[in-house]
Amino acid sequence: MSRIFPVVLFFCCFAATVFSADIYDESIYSHPLQADDSGFETVKNSFSTSSMTADYIQIKTIKSLDKKLESSGRMILLPGTGIAWITEKPYASKMIVGRNSMKQQVGSRIITMDVSGNGIYLSIAEALESIFAGDFSRLEDVFDLYFVSSGGGWFLGLVPKDSNVKSFVHSITIGGSVSIDTVLMRENSGDSILYKLKNVEQRKLTADEEKEFSF
Repeated sequence: MSRIFPVVLFFCCFAATVFSADIYDESIYSHPLQADDSGFETVKNSFSTSSMTADYIQIKTIKSLDKKLESSGRMILLPGTGIAWITEKPYASKMIVGRNSMKQQVGSRIITMDVSGNGIYLSIAEALESIFAGDFSRLEDVFDLYFVSSGGGWFLGLVPKDSNVKSFVHSITIGGSVSIDTVLMRENSGDSILYKLKNVEQRKLTADEEKEFSF
């Protein structure tokens, strides 16, 4: 990401339909990525594999309760290490999503989980890191890709190839322009998680930012 996130986009007469809707529009998945799609190559080449930071809002939708839970904070990506989600509201907490472990801190309590044997977790964690880091080669190995772009904006849709992951994750949709703006992960249960990003920066992390991964 010399800015951020992979892609699925609409062309020609379909563009207006997608962009008049939103990231929840399932019609994005009517447009499989074509190998010679110049729009995808343009977006792909705008990414770099550097570390990044962003402010985020997370909206968790729980279908069975007809309820939305919102939190917000700061996200830090350190390629090869993982993603730090530093929640500020509704209460302070921190979670490090790594390749082989997940660590969470709430107040003085720290919980560490070894997830090296959890194929579903590993696939999702690797996918999210690959998306933020713009590593398209790994994405294409584990997802079927769908892509639409128009007027400087784009959508990328990801559907898991692995049957175990597919049993849990319905799809991951990414939307952006110069950088990634939104990421939506739908679960087969009907629940979903939406991330809205702003103030996205791809740069070398400060010493304090790197320390967030070592609690």
